[in-house]
Amino acid sequence: MLKVERRSPLGVAGHAVLGVGRQLAREVDHLAGPAVRAKKRTRTTGALAVLSALGLVLLSWAHRGHSLMVEHVSVVRAELPLHVEIARLPASLLSPAPRLPLWGALAQVLLVFWLAELNLGRRLALLLIAVYHASATLAGRVMIQVGPTFPLHLGVKHHLVHARDTGPSAAVVGLCAYLSIVCHAPVLGAVVWLAMIGEILWHPDLAGREHLVGMAVGALTAVPVVVQRRRRAATLRRATAASAAPPIAGSVGASAEGSVDGSVGGPADGSVGSSADGTVGEPSRELPVRSKVDRRRSLAWGDSSDTGRGRVG
Repeated sequence: MLKVERRSPLGVAGHAVLGVGRQLAREVDHLAGPAVRAKKRTRTTGALAVLSALGLVLLSWAHRGHSLMVEHVSVVRAELPLHVEIARLPASLLSPAPRLPLWGALAQVLLVFWLAELNLGRRLALLLIAVYHASATLAGRVMIQVGPTFPLHLGVKHHLVHARDTGPSAAVVGLCAYLSIVCHAPVLGAVVWLAMIGEILWHPDLAGREHLVGMAVGALTAVPVVVQRRRRAATLRRATAASAAPPIAGSVGASAEGSVDGSVGGPADGSVGSSADGTVGEPSRELPVRSKVDRRRSLAWGDSSDTGRGRVG
């Protein structure tokens, strides 16, 4: 009699976590491996991630020293005028977040910005970072204005208008959502989505909602890329199928034979040519086109070519 081995729930959960971890490591290797080898050939370094990490460290030290200049350059709050908030957005990306330690921000920036630069290029990665950070920050401003009575609990309390809204987390999770769709890393995307949903359920504050906005914008910007890629693949498949299709019988062969031995269509000098099946065809004759006036003249002068008999005078 066969014995069924029973596993404890803790063992099953541990096995599942290990499997997800292995798949996540394979996806990260899929993202980094080919790109690293390609960048080694072109001698390109992750300057975007390094400079961003350096900016994080410098702004963190400046905030610890309570520098008013840094406060007026990099700190964003919803109570500020809109044009002032927009002007401070670039520096607020590298400004330390209220509940995020420096080592966490450095780990996010060094890993995700580096992967984005390797797979997307420096310009596109920088553009996407700016779009995700700006959309999340401005969405937080709208959430504060609509208030907590807004449907689906999208709004937050009005007292958060004085809270500091800084940090690179929204841009980081937006890049993760984009890379998971474009570079075929579903486990990475699922892990980040579950982590952000768990964060907002555990601590439903403004930062968690902004992270979800950043991920949603990242997924939306990845959809056109996937659609365009599929259209190109479909066009390439149709072109390959058309080039691999056999030629139509009779059209290509007849034209080729006619060009060699004059089988299709008679020669230009009016000689008799043989057709493809061996029969002999008559030379083509072109009859002159005559108008009604010419016919009347021929009848009047007794031309027998049109009447079949001459006119008796």
